[in-house]
Amino acid sequence: MIPSADITGDTRDITALWRRMTGNKTERATAHLRGGSLTAVTVNTRPRLVMCRAGACALITGEAVAAIEAGTTHSPRPISSAPGGTGQSTTGHHRMFGKLFGKKAEAAVQKFSGRTDFLEATCAAAALIAAADGEIEDAEVTATVKAVKANKSLAAGFDGPTIERTINAMLDRAGGGRVGRAGLRKEIMEIAKDPEMAEGVILTALDVAEADGEIEPEEQKILDSLAKELGIDLARLAA
Repeated sequence: MIPSADITGDTRDITALWRRMTGNKTERATAHLRGGSLTAVTVNTRPRLVMCRAGACALITGEAVAAIEAGTTHSPRPISSAPGGTGQSTTGHHRMFGKLFGKKAEAAVQKFSGRTDFLEATCAAAALIAAADGEIEDAEVTATVKAVKANKSLAAGFDGPTIERTINAMLDRAGGGRVGRAGLRKEIMEIAKDPEMAEGVILTALDVAEADGEIEPEEQKILDSLAKELGIDLARLAA
């Protein structure tokens, strides 16, 4: 299950820092603290994005979290936008997340830019892989959200809030047990009649499964079943 976040009444507006870290110029973000320590970050997306402390550290770095707690988010000293980042760019900051959706999937996704059904099927497949072991860790949530938003092909056809809203909804459903995961499979099957879309979804699922360097047995089972249901030769795509 997705770890809960401690939403407190002691809040700080960190919109400026959030926009600097993510490159999104429309979202507003709020930090929640208890005893001077960050407990959660909420962002005004639809549905609202809620992150616990660990999720915030994974997404905007521990350095930024420390700055929030110290009340120095407006310090003239630049804060790195992500591990290994420079504090300058908005897409290069998240290499650690962007690897989830690699070159294999991008070419296929590009063909269907703007197709909502394909976006939903792609996000559903990513969410199923993230929940393959029965739980969705906070880091998996933030990584999957950032990976989808950082995908240039999807970004060309959908605005950031739409992508984030879709992947968050799919992740929530993936964490909802068998009923939720069955619903995600229905989303994927809606594009089953289009071979190119089906292949693009499987390619994306492969990229997510291979993100940590190897495909876990639980992830392989999901890949096998999705490929069978969509009529895709998984061995050919995985080669």
